[in-house]
Amino acid sequence: MGKSKIELEFHDDVLHPSLASHALAVGALCHASLEITMRMMFLAVSGMPRDSTSFAIAHTFDFSDILMANKVAFVENCQDTSVIGEALSCLNYIDNILRPRRNRFVHDLWNFDENSERAERFDFSVKIQKAQSHKPLSTTMVQIHPMEIDELWTTVKEVREHGALLHTLQLAFSDLDNARERLRKSPPQRRFLPSPRGKRDPSGSDEQVPSPPPESFAT
Repeated sequence: MGKSKIELEFHDDVLHPSLASHALAVGALCHASLEITMRMMFLAVSGMPRDSTSFAIAHTFDFSDILMANKVAFVENCQDTSVIGEALSCLNYIDNILRPRRNRFVHDLWNFDENSERAERFDFSVKIQKAQSHKPLSTTMVQIHPMEIDELWTTVKEVREHGALLHTLQLAFSDLDNARERLRKSPPQRRFLPSPRGKRDPSGSDEQVPSPPPESFAT
């Protein structure tokens, strides 16, 4: 993957200079939207005309509703079980892995730690969990994840690849042979699938109790 070079000036209260490449990658992640592609797929599988009225109607539904509707369309109307399997795998991976990663990367607070000289992502989403059986519930209110720039760009790459896969899958309803051929040629990588042994998700680790970050950006 090619490296991007960026030279900009920032005020200290806006963005730490060492976070410039991370901010660029998060911006690219925002631009590589899966939601529009998912709604266009809904128009294709539902047989709605591809016009502004249909697109507006598609935007009245929640993303989760659109995603489920696309699953139903493949299960009920596609004539190839292997294509159905790939469609469900793609839609599930988007729903369970890529969409949550995108949301966390975009909405979490980012900080550059001067001591460790690394970028960090502050996840403030509240989680209630039981660490072990017969133990009381506990609340996790913040997690700090060290973040490498390569992981951000890999996420952007996978979002774009799965957006392209959604376009290919639409062909199953108009040109099934072409869809099969394209699926054989370029299956997407899914690097962020959880390990079957329950190892950590590569979206982050090293949870810590944070101190207020002085140099950060949040969206």
